[in-house]
Amino acid sequence: MLIVDSATGRVLADHTTDFEVMDIAVRDGVVSVAGRTADWQTAVITRGTVADIAATWRKTYPTPIPGEPVIPRIDAPDYFREGRDGKVRVYDLRSGELLFTAPVGYVFDGGLIATQVIDRSGSAGTVALLGRDGHRITEVANASFILEWYPAATATPLPILTGESAYDRTNGRVLWTNALIGLDDPTGRKGAIVGVVRDTVIVRSLDGSTLSGLDLTDGHRIWQQPSPFANTSQFTRYEGITDASHLILTDGVTVQAIDGADGSSVWSMPLPPSGDSRLHSAVHAMGGRMVTTTAQEFTGYAAD
Repeated sequence: MLIVDSATGRVLADHTTDFEVMDIAVRDGVVSVAGRTADWQTAVITRGTVADIAATWRKTYPTPIPGEPVIPRIDAPDYFREGRDGKVRVYDLRSGELLFTAPVGYVFDGGLIATQVIDRSGSAGTVALLGRDGHRITEVANASFILEWYPAATATPLPILTGESAYDRTNGRVLWTNALIGLDDPTGRKGAIVGVVRDTVIVRSLDGSTLSGLDLTDGHRIWQQPSPFANTSQFTRYEGITDASHLILTDGVTVQAIDGADGSSVWSMPLPPSGDSRLHSAVHAMGGRMVTTTAQEFTGYAAD
């Protein structure tokens, strides 16, 4: 495994391990590595430095169910976990000690953990927020799937936005409630958020025809605009990036820069075709610039 300085590309360390590496986290000079033995029956976790990845400790965790592969993952800076379905084991990343076992669905960087028991129908089911020791803080009302896959750039820590409420990221306290952050789809409730730009949470309507801006501090709607995209429907999927002033969003065909303050479309451009029907074109952020990617190439665009 290589540890590389992201700013310069210089290789800081090149380590050979006696296990399959599956996940790595490097924060403030502390290196955490998760992997498994060749037979996939034992998780291996190390914690150390760039020079010695096991300088602090190295521990192994055999599978509790013989024959079931282990799939460890790191949730830096607080946890690592292993397991699936209703029996996910959550460990302290600093000590390696087991904290609790639960149906964990998502781990937040503020230290809170979400459990999710999906309904047999495939809907979001029951979602709860847990503290560091596994105690239940609150159950999420009108639950949706716990996913934070939208672009966000805020001046203050982003609350947990799920179900129909915003929750404090460190203690789970309800900050505000607005049902517009979720969509009541026939298959179950799902998230409506497409991005968070500074102090504005941008959400879509179920049919994709409108975008709305909600105030991040109290949840009230501050603007609503027709979608700048053509041929929208409930099946339209968005992805994008943000520069903390605009939400740069794509539906896979065009790119629209949306002003977070009022929802107006500032500029637009066609998204280059992928060139491969198996892959879709996309937009990404790289070095402060927007980059479009296709099956064959990537292209950077000037900020202005």
